[in-house]
Amino acid sequence: MEEEIIKLTNLMRSSNDPFWVRLRILLKQNNVNPKTTILAISHEDGECFEFGILVLASGEIIQYGISYLDKQIEEAKITEWNKLSEVNYEEIKVAQSMLKIA
Repeated sequence: MEEEIIKLTNLMRSSNDPFWVRLRILLKQNNVNPKTTILAISHEDGECFEFGILVLASGEIIQYGISYLDKQIEEAKITEWNKLSEVNYEEIKVAQSMLKIA
């Protein structure tokens, strides 16, 4: 599980794929620094929608949704942005422990 989180985090931080480039732009627009954030979960959820959960350096947990229905990926928008207080995913617990040792 930790290996998958490292892979996702590295993609978020440095991939040149259009989706990851757009995600970095959207995160920065929401005052989130991708370089200090861990991407615990990211996956497609239906057509043209991406679901993800971030663990910020502050320890804050953000669930987001990005939609690019009827758009180019470069025009994708954040359609969900929720701060989570309860941790129900094992991936989040692992990401939080990774943040403590980073």
